[in-house]
Amino acid sequence: MEQYLSIEEFAKYVGKAPQTVYQSWRKWAVSGLKVFLVGSAPRFRVRDIDAWIEKNNRYVAA
Repeated sequence: MEQYLSIEEFAKYVGKAPQTVYQSWRKWAVSGLKVFLVGSAPRFRVRDIDAWIEKNNRYVAA
């Protein structure tokens, strides 16, 4: 079964403050993060979070 994270769980998973995720999840959805609404509550799949981070990660050469 696929795991779906709440905003609080998403924040913990990526090491951000929950308030940051509350304020930014809509903007992140526009940039490609898949979001599922359960009622009015957004939920995020772990594999989608990982793919979105990989796609948007900027590597810096040392």
